[in-house]
Amino acid sequence: MEPVGLAVGLVGLVGLFNTCLDVIDKVDSYKDFGIESRSVYAQFEADKQILKQWAQHVGIENGGLGVRHHRHLDDADTMAAVRTLLSSIHEIFGKTERTALNRQPAMESGRNSSLEIPHRGARIIQQPEPDFSRRDRIGWSLKRKGKITNQVQQFGSLVQRLYTLVPVENLKDAGVEGPGSRDSRWHSEYQQNLRQIRKHIEGEMRMELQTWLDASWTNHLYDNFVGRKLDGTCDWIQNRPAFIDWASPKFPDGSAKMLWIHGPAGFGKTILCANVVKHLLATPDSLVAFFFFSSETGSRGDPFIVIRSWILQVISRDQSAFELACSKCDSKTGQTATRTEILELFQAIVTILPRCTFVVDGLDECAKSTESWTSHEDSSTLGLLKAIKQSIAHTATKVLIVSRADADIRSGFHFMAYAHRNILLYEQAIKADDVQTDATIFSRSVVDKKLGKKDQQLRMDLSHRMVERSGGMFLWIKMLEDQLRGGKNKKQLEEIVDHAPTGLHHLYERNWKNISLLQDRDQARAFSILRWTVCALRPLSVAELVEALVINDDDLHDLPIDELPDAIDKDYIHDEILSLCGSLLETRSTDSEHDPATWTVEPIHFSAKQYILLQMTLPGTLNTNEQLNKALQNNIIATPSGSLLIQQSAGTTRGLFEITQQAHGINILVVRLQTLPKWIISF
Repeated sequence: MEPVGLAVGLVGLVGLFNTCLDVIDKVDSYKDFGIESRSVYAQFEADKQILKQWAQHVGIENGGLGVRHHRHLDDADTMAAVRTLLSSIHEIFGKTERTALNRQPAMESGRNSSLEIPHRGARIIQQPEPDFSRRDRIGWSLKRKGKITNQVQQFGSLVQRLYTLVPVENLKDAGVEGPGSRDSRWHSEYQQNLRQIRKHIEGEMRMELQTWLDASWTNHLYDNFVGRKLDGTCDWIQNRPAFIDWASPKFPDGSAKMLWIHGPAGFGKTILCANVVKHLLATPDSLVAFFFFSSETGSRGDPFIVIRSWILQVISRDQSAFELACSKCDSKTGQTATRTEILELFQAIVTILPRCTFVVDGLDECAKSTESWTSHEDSSTLGLLKAIKQSIAHTATKVLIVSRADADIRSGFHFMAYAHRNILLYEQAIKADDVQTDATIFSRSVVDKKLGKKDQQLRMDLSHRMVERSGGMFLWIKMLEDQLRGGKNKKQLEEIVDHAPTGLHHLYERNWKNISLLQDRDQARAFSILRWTVCALRPLSVAELVEALVINDDDLHDLPIDELPDAIDKDYIHDEILSLCGSLLETRSTDSEHDPATWTVEPIHFSAKQYILLQMTLPGTLNTNEQLNKALQNNIIATPSGSLLIQQSAGTTRGLFEITQQAHGINILVVRLQTLPKWIISF
């Protein structure tokens, strides 16, 4: 080719490539079909990257010609063939983009329909988007899937032909290194790009699925509970016949298996459960999902959060379950999965995945509705058990429930035995004799920690006395820990143990009585601490609690900064928070080295939280409904927080948020809103 003709030809080729690339970059219709199209979309993106890399290698850079170009482009026939291939690519995706543009107005109008701003004080009601998602999915499956898949395959074939015409490995003469054979180089780059894009798309889909499932993880709780286990404890359960039969890989007559481990409060059930999970996870080819109820658990009034979490864990560990969830997910509606969708997906998963094991701890801690139990049976723990048993029937699935001997759980567990005879039920009640050895080990660790300088015989004697008096309750031993001080002599220490009330309820009563005997100022502070602690939807940090406590109900115009502590350290936490509340509260932190202001203040046990709520009833009210009592206490908190919120929004004061930012950087306003009862928030 003549030099002038060559220059014009190359410039024209670059222009054609840029036009072609511009059309390709605008194509996004493969994304519009959601989950089903991600494989095709990944291939398309990989081919697009390969095309860009090819262009760079042959001398097309930054939209123009590079200093040098591939020598094969000097051949007129090769140049013409390359033009033809690029024109074909342009034609394929020009049609695709026009088709995609025809769909945009309807979709955009659908989206804008939900952006209307309501008037002040009105409920914000999310307008549902038009039903594009399901209709598009049907269209994808029945009409356009084959067409679009064919377009992507054609695109990939054309890109490969470009590599054949102008091979990358021959670029050495043009100043570009490209080792390896032509086919292997193209295939290697293609596969690498394809893997990266698929990984990226799958990551996005997993985030969409988690949002759709509205599920949460409790791994941090599991790690915490496993770490609190003492050597030599929690092993007894593996020797019990009920556990052995349940844990066996055999499923007689194709029946699912369910084990209920229950015991009184304070018997170490959660630590035991965490270590059972650890044991199950160590089993080869195991697929275990678990959920731990705690004060951190959101939506504690909905027991079905357990199944949502189980599903999330399974799809994160098994590709077939992930693919199944993708086929069920309808993320384009912007709504979370309904309970019906969740149960259908759960049943489908246990059907295709044999030998799954599901564990839930503290199911009795799921808050009960304040309304009629019978009218909300399907939303209760009984309803959850029914749903689980209906889902796992005729499958090789194991379920473990660990809780107190709750009446609803007992009813659901035993009643369903008649409805589902193809589910084998096992029950293990925890008794004092079962945990005697574990309680002895725990008691000895507490005594050694608090009284390390005392002689060994005294420590052994005190440890034995504590185990005998506690009746095997670890929590009872823990609540006595703060009273064991090294400055006391042998007689005083023995009296502390021997005179301690037996039973958790009596121990709680003694703590409550001690609080009621405090001076008025300290007593009011202690009750306020307890109220904030048990009513918060999540555990409050020390800094948040401190800021909440200094608010004066009689003066809501400003936060009295002069009443904030000079520093929040271990001494302040002990003297001004924990010591006032006896053994009813404790601080928790994932790392003891963290700033004490970030530690959380929580009831020492769920049973302690229940006791506090029952004691904090208003005069003349019955103390039989935990949720109602919590709402009453929230109402007490609501008055100052609501006033401060209104004042801040009206601009009449600096606002609590600004002040707390200066103090500790914590937005206590958000915490206060969270603690308001639902009937106050929904104005």
